[in-house]
Amino acid sequence: MPPPNPPQRPTAPWSPPPGGRPNTVGLHERELGELLDRFDAPEDGRPDPRRGFVRWPFRRTSVQMKLTHPSGAITTINVACRNISRGGLSALHNAYLHPGTKCKVVLPHPGDGHRILEGQVVRCTHRAGVIHEIGIAFKDAIDVRDFVRPDPLADCFSLERVNPDELTGTVLFVEPSEIDRRIFRHFLRGTPLKVSIAESADEALGLLDDACELIVLDLAIARDRAFVNTLRERATVPIIVTSSDTSPEVREIMRTIGAEAFIAKPLTQRGLLRAVAEFLIVRRTAKAARAAVSLPDDVVPHLAQNFLSGLPDYAERIQEAIRRDDAAACRNLCLQIAGTAPAVGFKPLGRLAAAAAQLLSRSQSVPASLHAVRSLVAACERATNRAA
Repeated sequence: MPPPNPPQRPTAPWSPPPGGRPNTVGLHERELGELLDRFDAPEDGRPDPRRGFVRWPFRRTSVQMKLTHPSGAITTINVACRNISRGGLSALHNAYLHPGTKCKVVLPHPGDGHRILEGQVVRCTHRAGVIHEIGIAFKDAIDVRDFVRPDPLADCFSLERVNPDELTGTVLFVEPSEIDRRIFRHFLRGTPLKVSIAESADEALGLLDDACELIVLDLAIARDRAFVNTLRERATVPIIVTSSDTSPEVREIMRTIGAEAFIAKPLTQRGLLRAVAEFLIVRRTAKAARAAVSLPDDVVPHLAQNFLSGLPDYAERIQEAIRRDDAAACRNLCLQIAGTAPAVGFKPLGRLAAAAAQLLSRSQSVPASLHAVRSLVAACERATNRAA
């Protein structure tokens, strides 16, 4: 079932203004590239503990943005983009924008032409001269690969950091090397994951069961087309290929077997956790959030309506608890939703809330639980919009 509020598309294609200034800071492609090269130079690749999502380069000289200011005034501007993530984007503007300013961003899309994403300004930092860098948080998380087509062998995972406690489910790893099998198990030892490890294709088929949610294959195993075909017949789950080989042949093998992602060897714990989390946290949570907004058929209408009418307040209070970094308040609000939602027919929403509350209980940290909590907030908002 598609999300109830998919990203909008403009009724007619949009293109940058002809001639003149392509954006409010007056930078064309070459000048923008030189400036962003200087901005990006200090970054050393280490994860920023304040970030939930990885930022991907998204250099665009002209992106249309419609702003609704706190005063109620509406303006349309063209900004230069720096990067994009699952949760938002960074852009350059020639003036200060107040955090909380609502906006709609028109992003170029390889397949659809353009899409309109709703969001709001969450930060505005002076960088140089009249240039301010503004951070936009999207109302609903996106799949960055809808807008950026990365190299299949590149790191293309959404989460900047992963809370090992949040990784649950079953993973099958097929690897002929004994030391690599040991490394794989060692790196996942601190998670609640059920890890099955096979040395060969035959052993892997014997271990495969209905509970398996993710398969990681060494390239030597992935080359066995007969095995992969049998695997696909028995399990429709994502496949990740891992190897130290990054030749063009590997891209072709991944395309042929329909592999979802690639992990380069030598394996690192952070890289492995992020790869597994892409499928067992990010995509699973997105699927659960879509299911959570379905309206129940077996409930007294006025009870469901009363519950729905209170969801915007819950969402706002949770957002405030996130801003205050108040894990206890956030957990209590999640528990309130978890305790009520199933009783009025919204069982999927209740499960989503209970999972967020459980994660907050274990971590005692809002940043470590942020993905689950924000997914709950988004599900509350979508349920409200769908019922309106």
